[in-house]
Amino acid sequence: MHGNVEEWCQDWYGPYAPGPQSDPVGRADGDFRVTRVGSHGTLVYYLRSANRMGALPEDRHWLIGLRVALAPMPVSEPLPPPPPPRVQQEVAQTIPPDIDEGPDPLVPLFRGPRKYVKVPAGSSGPLFSWHNHDPGITECANGDLLAIWYTTVSERGRYLALAASRLPYAQRNDPDPWQEASPFWDTPDRNDHAPAIWHDGAGTLYHFNGLSAAATWGNLAIILRISRDNGATWSRARPIAPEHGIRHQPAEAVIRTTGGAICLTADASSRGNGGTALHVSHDNGLTWSDAGGKAAGIHAGVVELRDGRLLALGRGDAIDGMMPLSLSPDLGRTWTYQASVFPPIGGGQRLALLRLMEGPLFLASFASGMVLSDTTGTRTVRGLYAALSYDDGLTWPVRRLISDESGRSVETTNGELFTMTATTAEPKGYLSVTQTRDRTIHLISSRQHYALNLTWIRQRATTTRADWDCDRDVDLGDYAYFQACFNGAARPPGRPCCEFADYDHDGDVDVSDFRYFQLCFNGSNRPPTCSG
Repeated sequence: MHGNVEEWCQDWYGPYAPGPQSDPVGRADGDFRVTRVGSHGTLVYYLRSANRMGALPEDRHWLIGLRVALAPMPVSEPLPPPPPPRVQQEVAQTIPPDIDEGPDPLVPLFRGPRKYVKVPAGSSGPLFSWHNHDPGITECANGDLLAIWYTTVSERGRYLALAASRLPYAQRNDPDPWQEASPFWDTPDRNDHAPAIWHDGAGTLYHFNGLSAAATWGNLAIILRISRDNGATWSRARPIAPEHGIRHQPAEAVIRTTGGAICLTADASSRGNGGTALHVSHDNGLTWSDAGGKAAGIHAGVVELRDGRLLALGRGDAIDGMMPLSLSPDLGRTWTYQASVFPPIGGGQRLALLRLMEGPLFLASFASGMVLSDTTGTRTVRGLYAALSYDDGLTWPVRRLISDESGRSVETTNGELFTMTATTAEPKGYLSVTQTRDRTIHLISSRQHYALNLTWIRQRATTTRADWDCDRDVDLGDYAYFQACFNGAARPPGRPCCEFADYDHDGDVDVSDFRYFQLCFNGSNRPPTCSG
């Protein structure tokens, strides 16, 4: 019985009920069928005939087979599916009437960091207190924030599983708003490496995940689940890249292009270098294909540029000692590569890249000795920072350390401590970012949640919003830019987006915006909203 290949069982996987049982037949439904007795490559612990593993019924690989048996089926009734975890309970199904409202976008906002990974100390399954990492975050249709990540002791272990926490919309301004962590998804005794989560803006949540044949992350398939009720219930997982192998480790970035394609990034290598693949769906997630090329660097973030090309930044594969930048004109089939202006990142770090609703590109990454100049002076900084590009990645004139400069100690990955100062911020973590409908940017690391807005990021910038040609003066050249945007006139090709001239964020460039511009013109006493 032991070894050779695992054997399929009829039962749907689920916990046994307490007390004596005769011929239990599992649960009435679920994601996983039971498999037993391990395979030729299984560790002794999992080879016990009493041990129940599990697998998706559609999964096929070299470790699972079957044994033909002829016998009457047990007459036992299956147990109902187990109750949903905390993150799927009491989920609001109404959209708050003020969901598009929020903090004044013209006033700098920085809140946090607030811990979202809340696993009780000493937990050793199904949640683990030792290593919680690789998160994703999105806003649900009801305004809740939903964060998911993997929880484990060892990243290679079969017990690595998915955890989740919810920040209900009604608690968004509380000092400690995140719920306690709860299990989210777990293939029994198989490594569930690398989650991603995305909201399509129309009420559907997409949960992507890697699914290992056994342990570690080198032989993953990709599965997809969807929810249309804010994560209260989920569809049964189905493989969308069913072959176990490389190019199937989901990264954080999921985008929809202006042409309607959904693009999921996935590492093209199981090592620290080797690039990022792109999996593309043109039918709202029904079918998927690997685009075939790869962006430089693993764990890449990706955005669509205004001309339709994709821009990616990744970890590893450094070019001239800098973080690699990749460009694709054909949805990931081919890429060109160049050095970016950013320092490279390494182990325990992942960047996040997003196009903001206001127009600019937003990057969050980590520095170790980067020189930063702003209105407070020039200094060398270390840790988590934000950067903005107004010209689709050609230049990144605004950078700011993500720190409240309070001098307090804060936890980072695995509970290690760092100090928030004017020159130091969180030193590591895997980042994920989303922007909610009230235009607040929500950034999470492997432990902490930061909420900030565009005005805070550019509050100390040495160039102003009105200084679009970046010559450190607001003059007639900038007035020509503003004129091209005024009342919706066509902006000149290659010029920054007119959203930057919509200072009052009312969706139009009008007289009230012109008054802001006038205060900046030729260095007149400019209000704080001009900075950055």
